[in-house]
Amino acid sequence: MALAEKAIYCAAAFALAALLLVSCTGPAGRSELEMESGSWNLPAPGALDELPQQQRSVSDGRLELLSSTPLMLSGSGATAVPGQLSLLPVDSKPAWAIYAVSGLEEGSGKKPLSLTTGADAAFLLGIADYASGRWTWQAIAEDTRLEFGSGQQLISPAGRLYIAALAWQQPVLLDRLELQLSTELPGAPLVQVNLPFQPIGGYACEYNALGSTPGDGTQITAVHYDFGDGSEEVLATDPASAVSHAYPGPGSYELTVWVFNELGQGGSTSVEVDNAAGYAELLVVCNGDDPESMELADYYMSPFTGRGIAVANRLELALGGDPGPDIPRAEFEAVIRDPLRAFITDKGLTDSLKYILLMDGIPHRIPGANGGQITLSTDTAVDSELCLLFSDGSYPHEGYIWNAELFHDVQETERAARSFHAGLAGLESDYDFRHGDFDVTDRDNTVYPLDYLVGRLDAYNLADAKALVDRSLAADTTGAGWIILDTTEYDSGWDTMYDPVWPRDDELEDSGAELFAAAGYKHFLDVTETRITGQPSDGMPAGSVDNVIAYAGWGMNHTGGSWPHAREYILDDLQFSYLPGAAWLSYESFNGLDLDSADPDNDRSDITRWQGMICDFLHRGGSCAVGHVYEPWTIGMADERVVFYRYCVRGDNWIESAYKGLRTLSWQDIVVGDPLCRVK
Repeated sequence: MALAEKAIYCAAAFALAALLLVSCTGPAGRSELEMESGSWNLPAPGALDELPQQQRSVSDGRLELLSSTPLMLSGSGATAVPGQLSLLPVDSKPAWAIYAVSGLEEGSGKKPLSLTTGADAAFLLGIADYASGRWTWQAIAEDTRLEFGSGQQLISPAGRLYIAALAWQQPVLLDRLELQLSTELPGAPLVQVNLPFQPIGGYACEYNALGSTPGDGTQITAVHYDFGDGSEEVLATDPASAVSHAYPGPGSYELTVWVFNELGQGGSTSVEVDNAAGYAELLVVCNGDDPESMELADYYMSPFTGRGIAVANRLELALGGDPGPDIPRAEFEAVIRDPLRAFITDKGLTDSLKYILLMDGIPHRIPGANGGQITLSTDTAVDSELCLLFSDGSYPHEGYIWNAELFHDVQETERAARSFHAGLAGLESDYDFRHGDFDVTDRDNTVYPLDYLVGRLDAYNLADAKALVDRSLAADTTGAGWIILDTTEYDSGWDTMYDPVWPRDDELEDSGAELFAAAGYKHFLDVTETRITGQPSDGMPAGSVDNVIAYAGWGMNHTGGSWPHAREYILDDLQFSYLPGAAWLSYESFNGLDLDSADPDNDRSDITRWQGMICDFLHRGGSCAVGHVYEPWTIGMADERVVFYRYCVRGDNWIESAYKGLRTLSWQDIVVGDPLCRVK
């Protein structure tokens, strides 16, 4: 007899009886059903009390379990929203959910009396039985009320009852899983409060009273919320209606909820709401005159759509509605650098901050002079300049500052203790950035502090910029992605992608391919002068084209024949599919020149194209990139060996990986994407 037929037969025969035990211990300590279906991966009853319990408050009486978040869900096929549980078996693997009820300790006077279910198909209902030390199962085929009897054997040592719903051979939608406790107070409504999983002070979160019952009445007519922080009380007419509230800051507050029925009877319950402080090591800076810049800041800072940044870690600068990409140095100092410095000082954030993140709407280029001469150029990037925020303008603006304690560190002969740049010597060294722990030096060996790592959340348009956040939150951490290295015989031969390393000696330096091979990380190295695009003729391994986690190439600097629309090769020619979290480096000057375009798919007339643009990559599904706002020369290129090794192999976040591979600051590079993104 098939399992579904067994379930229907058993349910019809035993629906009103005590729980039917359909599991018995086999030779390996598993139930017959488990041995028949394979491992269901449900934890043993004895392990359930060790799991973190969800944050919720339950009054005495009836409890609608589906109104709360399950304690655990199976790896796939189970989804829960308030009032419903969907179980969809996948590839013969069961889908299940476990709900927990607390407050049933001995002496509490409470015990479970009955359980009422409602579903659209047959399923298995499991109860953790602490008398036997295993799950017991009841086959349910229709809406059913199950009586528990004494129920004492079902209570865990921590005073909890655990209930599981499982679908094996067919999809099931549960819309009722209601527990009746022994201490229902006649007449008065019974209140259940559902809290957000982790409220963060300053952010509006949603609360509801779904699962509350009207007592002797027939309906709930009013729900009254007192959030316990001195704010006005909030009235709702439906317990299922979400009420939005933002607590003023981190800390614990007592939330009290009253529920009233049409007879005027009321019931209440109170619960402590613990608000976290939010992530406080990053400062978000946006343009207060640009609605899209502020919207992007909201999106990134939010605990629901972004990273849950502390609300106090936000600075809105007055830069005008459309300031453009360029800002003269004197204006940069007056309207960006100095207000930023004052904000950090006044808020007492100097030592606690690690990162500064500039939103779209902040200019990114500071024009200078002598752009064609590396030793005289004063062109620079806003972001790179702000890394030396508290140097009071004393460092020279005539050229780059070494992201190392001494110049010889850039020769890769050793890594000094106070250099943040990793080089090859620091590939395996696990150190994190902290304000004041690292130095930089100019070409005269004068030392300055490295204050902060500065990144940028920017793309062609608001939708693209928000997508960077989405993809970073969903970053692929399986380690199954491919690193693509598209080298060329241009300049120094196939190892040129480690330029600039002085002295440039192929005998002394490892290429990225050699490093990734030694680490066992999937990679593809192209050593021809032809730019690869993911076509079959490129000879790329199976699966690599559709699973790119990092790319480095020479782009427009490839030698060989001309291409149609060559400067648009990322948008038009590359066939790669990028995994969430994918990073991009290209040995192209000016690939960060232009960060704005309303419609790059259909109208590119507003894009200044001197090279391929990193925003082309971000528009095509990428997540992170290092770009160059002017001519950085090879000394300013990010070293993909260091960046990708730290990001993909060692698991650093994006911004630390990028700056560990950048040799210069106060120069022409920008680090774009969510600084906190990780792919390991």
